[in-house]
Amino acid sequence: MFTPEGAGVYMHGYSCLFMLVAYQDLYILICFLFLLKDVRIFEPKKKEWAYNMVRRLTSLILWTFCRTDYKCMENLEGLEEKGFLLLPRHSSAIDIPLEAAFLHEALGRQAYYIMKSSLPSILSYVGGISLKRTKDFKKEKDVNWRKKSLMEKRHVDNAMAFLLDKGEIIVSHPDGGRQSTFNPHPGFCPRYVKLRTEKDPIFVPLAIDYKHKLLFHAQATLTPGPPIQTRDAKHLEDHLRTYVW
Repeated sequence: MFTPEGAGVYMHGYSCLFMLVAYQDLYILICFLFLLKDVRIFEPKKKEWAYNMVRRLTSLILWTFCRTDYKCMENLEGLEEKGFLLLPRHSSAIDIPLEAAFLHEALGRQAYYIMKSSLPSILSYVGGISLKRTKDFKKEKDVNWRKKSLMEKRHVDNAMAFLLDKGEIIVSHPDGGRQSTFNPHPGFCPRYVKLRTEKDPIFVPLAIDYKHKLLFHAQATLTPGPPIQTRDAKHLEDHLRTYVW
């Protein structure tokens, strides 16, 4: 027989169930907010006028003192409006101005550049994105510094994915230094193929071969390799070895 006391027991049971569900939802919300605190919306600092001014100035200097030649430009067909990672070999101080001139000549486009954190932050206004390198982590033993730097590295990855999804070009040197042989950082290819882009990222290798590297007598040939769209780190590394080194 149903009694008022029984009704009270049922009501208490429903109240406990409601509170349990509410607390569970609150717990999920707290966890979500905890994760969300590490997510930043990337706001590019690059100023188009500053980029164009620097590019024109450096192009004028290069045109005056450096002879450049472009080959296999047909490999860039279809990339006029797509976002991709340009991966050149880094072997000279004039690589980056050459790359900027190359992209303007081939596609009429600007780019963002992954740069080492020791360079001036003002370079962000011409497309620089600061990144602490693997060698920096090896030198630094402070735990707090490493945690903070790893967090910043994650933000850079988010920024790169954001820019690629927007159809931007990002230039990054796989070897991280000026050398004649391909010696990529162990985490370079695995890290880049795992960028959280909406589609598989597109990679374009770029070989830069110098006959002379002296600024007043430089001769350089820039040769882009075929684009590759992959999530396979070994595939990307083999592709770079084939077309860049």
